[in-house]
Order: sequence, then C-alpha cells, then structure tokens
Amino acid sequence: MKNIFFSILVILCFLSCKQEKINPISPILGLWDLYTMEVKNNDGIWAEWRQGMDGYLLYEASGYMSLHLMPKSYPDTELKFKNFTDTMQLEQLKYISQNYNYTGSYTIDLDSSIVSHTKLSHSNPNEWGEISRRKFSFIGDTLLVVPTEEENARLRLKFLKLPSQTIVEN
Repeated sequence: MKNIFFSILVILCFLSCKQEKINPISPILGLWDLYTMEVKNNDGIWAEWRQGMDGYLLYEASGYMSLHLMPKSYPDTELKFKNFTDTMQLEQLKYISQNYNYTGSYTIDLDSSIVSHTKLSHSNPNEWGEISRRKFSFIGDTLLVVPTEEENARLRLKFLKLPSQTIVEN
C-alpha cells in the first residue's frame, strides 16, 4: 500500500511541474532568423523599430540560448577593423556598440507560454545574471516573442525558423 501511495505521489509531483528544462521535441528549439522587430505606438499601431533590425535567436536542447540583434544595415559599413584592440577609433567603437547580444540558459513555462532567459553574459555588463521573461506564441512557422517587463512590453519580435544545419551568409 505504501508503494502505491508513494508512486501516485511521485506521478502527481511530476505532472504538476510547469518548468520544461530540456525537451528535445519543443517547437521553440532551433535557430530563428529575425524577420521583423516592431514597436506599438500610442495609437496601438505596430511599426518597424529603428528602420529595421536583423538578428538570430538560438534555443538548444541543452538548455542554453543565444540572442544577437543589430540594425539591418549593420554589415554595410566602410569601416575596417579587426576585433577589439586598444587602438580602435571612437567611430569604430560606436559602430560596434549597435549590437545587442546575450547568451545564457533558459526555462519554459508551457502553461503561460513564457520563456525565461538567465543571462550568463551580455553586451551590457549591467545585465549579467539578469532574468528576462518573454511571452511566446506561434503563427504557422513564425515565432512571436514579446518582452514581459513594462519598459519593453511595446516591442514584438517575429522570427522565422531556419532549417537545421543552415549556413547563414550575409
């Protein structure tokens, strides 16, 4: 009798867990290409944010993720430089600072369709270790991501899934 009670208790605990840590069949897994990033104005109309953004969002089955956002025109520059050096010109440093990126771990709350990113590193050092929560949904093959924090809640990002093993060329 104790074994049956214990087994039922274990099953109920398992079923009540909301967090999905690693689920290899999750539809969010894979590499996503930013199709558009929009902001809602005071009239409730969506418009492209900052003349268009480009980027990628990656969710691995391992529980790690990565995000990289940049202006659409970012690759089109006459500036020439190699990585970071202590001799970079101010103009070059300003150009590089247009990137927004972080990598970290993630968990998914399937009941509320919220993915939480715990930032291991970030292009803004003030956000290291921070947790960002994003509401997500799907329309066909499009992943919609909306920040839950009030200061960014007017943003909406739409990503298209890239096929596995796709090599992205600029």
